[in-house]
Amino acid sequence: MTRNRRASGGAVGYDEGMRGPRTQPISPAPPFDWSAWEIDEEEDMSTSPEHDRISTEFESALRLLSRERGWTREAGSLPVARWAFICKETFFAWVKARPNVRVSPDVYLIWNPVEPAPSSWRLWELGHLPPDFALEVASEDRRKEYDVNPDKYDALGATELVIYDPHGLGGRGRGPLRRYRRQPDGRFEAQETGEPVVYSSVLDAWLVATVGDDGYSLRISRDPHGISIVPTLFEAVLQADRAQRDALAEADAERRRRVEVERELEQLRALMAARAAP
Repeated sequence: MTRNRRASGGAVGYDEGMRGPRTQPISPAPPFDWSAWEIDEEEDMSTSPEHDRISTEFESALRLLSRERGWTREAGSLPVARWAFICKETFFAWVKARPNVRVSPDVYLIWNPVEPAPSSWRLWELGHLPPDFALEVASEDRRKEYDVNPDKYDALGATELVIYDPHGLGGRGRGPLRRYRRQPDGRFEAQETGEPVVYSSVLDAWLVATVGDDGYSLRISRDPHGISIVPTLFEAVLQADRAQRDALAEADAERRRRVEVERELEQLRALMAARAAP
């Protein structure tokens, strides 16, 4: 599926200041009613507890994946050729004359962005980039998620967009996951629609829609079968605590075995000494 480029026209610059640095310039797009795409702070920041939990858990796992892959720039670490800036719910605007024409990904990743990271990304400013990966968790307004946001991310110049509907109720037979990817010719196309598992070429990992003890969630997996799941920070801490307790328990069991063996050896020595006595 190819996005309708009615707003972007595949252009890098508009008269109104729009930039799409990941695409190639062609003739300017026809006039477009930008007001339909304008959003304010209050309109975009209202989320449900489930929505917030899903995006927070995904961001946490993505940060651990970044550390695992060596995409981090931690204090004292050696320089890396490519590092990932990961954040959530930050505005991206790309029309200078209409700064409220924007999107706010639930979670996003940018390769090698400007430092320090701004409070909002304004693509007409030097060093400000669109997201290389963006996640949108579907809200009750599924029309916005499926019919509006893909066009906005297309115009923005995003590389990859994944839309996750926890309940798989997007309408028209939509399943839990839909992925869009920027093509070499600049087109922004749907690669998978209605799937429980999709491969993110930006993250080089699989995204798996699951249902756990806390409800619906979107997990990052190192394999397409969802066997090697990247933990969240909380899960990683629990796993480390469990491993430490298991190691302590094993060490204690080993100590008890040694004590028992030494006791049996002592008894055997005493028995042999008694038999050797005249």
